[in-house]
Amino acid sequence: MALLRRLTAARHTHIPERVYVIGEMIRRYASVPDDEATAAAWAVWQAVPELGLMASARERCQHAESLLGTLRELVQHGPDPALEIGDPDTTLADALRREAERIGHAPVAGEGEHQVGYRAAYAGFVKQVAHRATELESMPERNLRRGVLATTSPTAEPVDSPTPVLAALRDAVAALPRQRDARQEQWTARVTSAIEPLHSGGPSLDPSAIGRAIVADLPELDRLDETLDRLERMEEQLAATQSRVAAQRAHLTEEVIRWRNALARELRQQADHHVAATGISLDVDFTVGFTLASDQIARHLRERADRLAVADLPKPSFPMTRARDAT
Repeated sequence: MALLRRLTAARHTHIPERVYVIGEMIRRYASVPDDEATAAAWAVWQAVPELGLMASARERCQHAESLLGTLRELVQHGPDPALEIGDPDTTLADALRREAERIGHAPVAGEGEHQVGYRAAYAGFVKQVAHRATELESMPERNLRRGVLATTSPTAEPVDSPTPVLAALRDAVAALPRQRDARQEQWTARVTSAIEPLHSGGPSLDPSAIGRAIVADLPELDRLDETLDRLERMEEQLAATQSRVAAQRAHLTEEVIRWRNALARELRQQADHHVAATGISLDVDFTVGFTLASDQIARHLRERADRLAVADLPKPSFPMTRARDAT
């Protein structure tokens, strides 16, 4: 009855897949009804919390590995703090005009019609960007000002604060004996106690033998220290990378981020706006020069946009308050 009461309570909670595997082990070693075997398996799961902690740790490692990749991309392709972006009153229109001025002073390549085509492309892009700047000035609500940069770094969370999963797994490992045999004995004793109610099913059931068999069929317990080491390394790498991202953005306020991203969008739009050379001239040299210059300008604008843009930080999706599966 005690096992069935546990099963009734467990049905109102998420039951990990491993519980059903343990239930199959129990049915293999003892001829008991399915409900009793599942209830006993749930009792074993609760008696050996290291199983749930390891499952949570593996899930956390997978999440952290994915997040780490995203953050490393942000560091590698993050906003360039050394990029000249004007003073706090610089508007998007002002910044676009500066880009047009930079483009207009680019060195001229080639000679003859090739040079003429090259110059024509640059002149067209300068005119195009200047026109967009004038448009923005007629729309004050979209012609954002850069704003003031932050003068102090935001207070970061201490990197030595472990996540709940890591803290719980550390505590569990610390509470166990260091020797493998001693750990096996402890786990066997817990499992034996958890399935003791099965003894009432008949004298042929030996809970101690079943307990030893179940622990022997749970080889992941031998990887407990390895799991902890991997989680610690992953959390250390994640904390270090998060600190790099924070340092890279320390001077950026929300206002400056909005302005930089708006300017990056404007530059990309200009880069995507191709000025067709067809119909301007039938001269091959002119077309080659025009196309070469257009490609250079577009590449320059996209590079500037990449150095300006500030990507959103990934939102935490891992249940940080959960140290283990349901208990």
